[in-house]
Amino acid sequence: MVNRPKIKKKKLLLISILSLVLVIGAIVSTYALTMANTVKVTSEVVNIRNGPGLAYDITTQSRKNDRLKVLDEENEWYKVSLPSGETGWVASWLVENETVSAASNSKGKIISTLANVRSKDDINSSVIDTLNKNREVTVISSQNGWTQVTYGKVTGWIKSDFIEVAGASTEDSAALQKLTIREENTNIRDAADVNGKLLETAQPGTTYDIIGSKDSWYEVKTAAGSKGYVANWVVSVNENTAAAKPTVSSLSEATIVLDPGHGGNDTGAIGVDGTYEKEIALKTAAAIKAQLETTGAKVIMTRSNDDYVTLGKRAAISNDNAADAFISVHYDSTEEANTASGTSTYYYNDNAKDFASRINAQLKVGMPLENHGEKYGDFQVLRENASPSILLELGYINNSFDEQTIDNDDYRQKVANAVTNGLTNYFAN
Repeated sequence: MVNRPKIKKKKLLLISILSLVLVIGAIVSTYALTMANTVKVTSEVVNIRNGPGLAYDITTQSRKNDRLKVLDEENEWYKVSLPSGETGWVASWLVENETVSAASNSKGKIISTLANVRSKDDINSSVIDTLNKNREVTVISSQNGWTQVTYGKVTGWIKSDFIEVAGASTEDSAALQKLTIREENTNIRDAADVNGKLLETAQPGTTYDIIGSKDSWYEVKTAAGSKGYVANWVVSVNENTAAAKPTVSSLSEATIVLDPGHGGNDTGAIGVDGTYEKEIALKTAAAIKAQLETTGAKVIMTRSNDDYVTLGKRAAISNDNAADAFISVHYDSTEEANTASGTSTYYYNDNAKDFASRINAQLKVGMPLENHGEKYGDFQVLRENASPSILLELGYINNSFDEQTIDNDDYRQKVANAVTNGLTNYFAN
């Protein structure tokens, strides 16, 4: 009887400690999720609302290629933090999930004499600390030429040029020697200033060698061989952009990577009648695979089941297998149902234009949906791909007519025939 109170106290203490550990673990997990997940806007303009649904008021807007930090998720909507510091809700089918960094939780070391730690991944954001050369930090993520680090109680952003990440390969370093233009009519100037003299104008997909950097500008070698500057907010770096014409001369010799969009906890867009994009994308890719294999082509799928595969991994599968062509399969969506219909073919590199054109030409023949042609698209699975790569949007899943049209075996077979004919033409010419 004398010892029982002590045992109860010990049990209560143990329970309290375990509860505290669980609470701390949950907080850390939530923090890690928040810091590690972003989405990229894929539509030209999307509305940011004050709640998770179309009935909520629009508070602001975000534009194509903006990257938004995910804070929460509810009813197929993401609560996001905007670069301005505002928060709001965006429809999940209007943005693309991203793996922000392959260097998450790696060790990093400052390699410049001094490195400013900033509050945001922006050269104009406030400086919260300055680190000396050889200072070690923990790397959380990396994006847009910036690396997010933490040390002690400080979390902030450092220019990626000023930090060396442990385990980074020489291939990673080499990739940083090139940049790719993302915006139309991008100006290359003679100084790192918007008022600098215009040297030339570049179009999306054009690549340049990086020979230096200054403030928010990259120093590059122009087409004429002179030095010029381009703003870092209109380019992409650390990307593989070769996408050269393959050497095989027939489809039977080719290796084709098919990429069914989304998967696992990433459903993609959802139709008016509840159709999941991830499901019909997988069925469509399977139909294409079966048709291609009748020609003798080697076909590799980035996923064959309802699995989540990161965008970076999808491109890596193509690169690792030295694919002769890469095709990502998707179904489109709009913020408001029944406001758009039809198919589109997207490419990123100039070297993939011919590939996109030949596939899209076949998607115009005998198909039940209107074809909107080939378009430039800044998608991670395309821009990080060394193979000729395209992304197909094969109908609007939240259009009632399109949804009924696309979710059946007859439509999938027509798509499979079109893709096979397009690939046959592409490799034969």
